[in-house]
Amino acid sequence: MQLTHLCPAVVLERSHFVTAVTCNAASNSISVTFSDDLAFRTAFDDWSKHRAGFLLISYVPGCGLGTDSLERSFHLISRIVGSEKDLRIVGQAKTIPIHHTIHRDQEIRVHAATYAVE
Repeated sequence: MQLTHLCPAVVLERSHFVTAVTCNAASNSISVTFSDDLAFRTAFDDWSKHRAGFLLISYVPGCGLGTDSLERSFHLISRIVGSEKDLRIVGQAKTIPIHHTIHRDQEIRVHAATYAVE
């Protein structure tokens, strides 16, 4: 499935440079830890440009609408704070349903197939 989101989106599981993702429900925040300084700096510089917000897409145990179904959740990040010492970015997060992340003019097609395991 290919979607056009309302804002930039990052799928955290697709990066070998992300070493940990944690959630703090009390402060409505998500913390992303990186493997090295270059990865941290690249993410921080890019994410800082999106003042109107961006999406972090990830499965984080205990965090988000996908927790019960073991699926990824969509987290709208409104602001970030970086710690270069810890290689960590903490974002103020609001978890939103997938249908609130997709551009309203986006045509969605889902193709399902059956596979046999031999």
